[in-house]
Amino acid sequence: MKRALNKHRLNQLQQDLELYQRFLPALDLKRQQLMARQKTLQEKAVEIEAALEKLIETLEQDFPWLQSQKVNLSDVLKIEKTGLEEKKVMGVTMLVKSETFPLVFSKFNEHLAQKIGSDNEDPIIKQYRPYWLATLYQALKPILILKLEDWVLAQNLIRLKKATKKATQKVNLFSKVMIPDTEKEIRQLKLFLGDQEKAAVIRAKLAKTKQQTKQTH
Repeated sequence: MKRALNKHRLNQLQQDLELYQRFLPALDLKRQQLMARQKTLQEKAVEIEAALEKLIETLEQDFPWLQSQKVNLSDVLKIEKTGLEEKKVMGVTMLVKSETFPLVFSKFNEHLAQKIGSDNEDPIIKQYRPYWLATLYQALKPILILKLEDWVLAQNLIRLKKATKKATQKVNLFSKVMIPDTEKEIRQLKLFLGDQEKAAVIRAKLAKTKQQTKQTH
């Protein structure tokens, strides 16, 4: 459909341009906020991974026999309920700690002592196994909490990256396409209307001259 080349079209373009220019700063601000939030989460993830590494090192030092005893740590302790919920943060659906449902660990299984340990039937190992099993159960809690936090950060970073990409695309659309194209069309239309006005003035002068010439004859 051919666009009208008149003052009404020019006014519409000028209104559109004003609207785009008003929206652009808000879009860019949101993009910057998302990028800042993303950077904060990345830094937090590095901290958590370092803390997690230290806890695992401590666990290996405190329980050096875990590998030889063939202990499956997920049998000792696991998270049954994450205590997480989704919430809008800066317009992005994020995973956050639930204000209603807490984090729930599996209960300590006293009978697990009969399932783990060395392949032999050493009664001394079985006698002491319940003691370190209960201690291990407690030692695993902060590790699982950090692992959960690390997983949550990873998921939220994925969502933030997608949101940041979309925000950047919108900023680029306005700043590199819509605003320049509208400004270009306004300039072209102003030139066209200016030429039309000049041509109308010339035609009017010619008509007047022609009329005057007829009157003199």
